[in-house]
Amino acid sequence: MQPLNILMLILFGGAAITAYLVAVGALFPQPVSKLRAVLEDNQGRLFLIGLVNSLFLAAILAGIFFLIQRTGLDVLAAIPGLLVVGFFFVGVSAGLAGTMQLLAERISPEVSPTRGQLRAAVVLILASALPYVGWLLFLPYVVFSSFGGFVTVLMRHFRSDNAEPVEEGG
Repeated sequence: MQPLNILMLILFGGAAITAYLVAVGALFPQPVSKLRAVLEDNQGRLFLIGLVNSLFLAAILAGIFFLIQRTGLDVLAAIPGLLVVGFFFVGVSAGLAGTMQLLAERISPEVSPTRGQLRAAVVLILASALPYVGWLLFLPYVVFSSFGGFVTVLMRHFRSDNAEPVEEGG
């Protein structure tokens, strides 16, 4: 691959990720704002939750791929694997949109929300592109924290739906 093609791929990829994160935040404002609120409070705990749940999903995928190899049920067993991967990517996308909103509020509170989110998305992408520190420390931290925030918001949502009403009085 030629250097100009690599540069164009990086620039268009960064622009596409920026637009995607802003679009996720604009299309799903309520869940993303809940994620932003969760991410604001407990970063370290969310990192561990995201890491443990990602390892759990990886174990499920390994089991599915083992099943595919042993039984030959390629298409039938691939569907649950795709669902697991889709769940992970939806969680990371929503979590990164919440992280971007949180970062936008912190680095540029004086500008409009969309402009601040664009700046925050560019900052996230550039910080993740930093050799070694960005690739090996910052990007995994942000991804696992974002996924942990998604899992936390999802669990709170299910708990609030299944909670039995408490009767007041005697």
